Amino acid sequence: MSNKRRRKHIPGRKRKKALSKIWIISVIAAAILIAVIAIAAACNTKNKSSSSEENSYADGQKDQGLIFPYELEDGRLSIDSIFQFTGFNPDNGNAEGENIAALTVVNQSEQHLSSAQFTVKLADGAKLAFEITDLPAGQKAMIFEKENQVYELDDVCQEITDTAEFEDVSPVMADRISAEVQETTVTLTNNSEEDLSNLLLHCHCVIDDAYFGGLTYTYPIASIPAGQNASVDAVDCYLGQAAVVRVSRDSGEE
Repeated sequence: MSNKRRRKHIPGRKRKKALSKIWIISVIAAAILIAVIAIAAACNTKNKSSSSEENSYADGQKDQGLIFPYELEDGRLSIDSIFQFTGFNPDNGNAEGENIAALTVVNQSEQHLSSAQFTVKLADGAKLAFEITDLPAGQKAMIFEKENQVYELDDVCQEITDTAEFEDVSPVMADRISAEVQETTVTLTNNSEEDLSNLLLHCHCVIDDAYFGGLTYTYPIASIPAGQNASVDAVDCYLGQAAVVRVSRDSGEE
């Protein structure tokens, strides 16, 4: 017999089975690895999305509140903007304040707005109150919070409600009186054939083509004889120019 060593022979069938097992184990390992990578990627995407949403909310993009201009009264009134004002508030007895809430209101109707009250609700639950009197058709006014409540630039305005009264005819007694304005001096001429007494002159202050303040200033005129005139210095309109928006009697009769 030969003393030469012989290499151990592995039958072909057993070799194939061994290779098959290795291949199956490799496939399973690869599948597990792919699953782990997919899960990790999904978690990362979810975290990014959640972070993005949180940032969006923090930046005020998720809840922007009302979009301006915002219309009320079936489009007859428009709130063009909400802003902050620092100074003397004409709608609160000229009380001084900082960052006072303010609105820009436009009468888009063909009627005279005799009066309106507005309530603004902010996202933090705060409620702001505004009032305006005598806004003629087509005119604009900047009005201020009645109690000097503050509006911050990052506040979100969620709701605006109002009550408003309109008149079909301009209440300036135009059939009997004509008005001429020179800065703050208002001259009323009695064009009728009767003496007019116990009159009240109602003015707004105009600055840059907008009424400054929601409430009018009222000045009494004892009498204007027929064919004569009377002049009034609307001293409260010193920041701009006086605008005549109503002429009435003490009894309210026009």
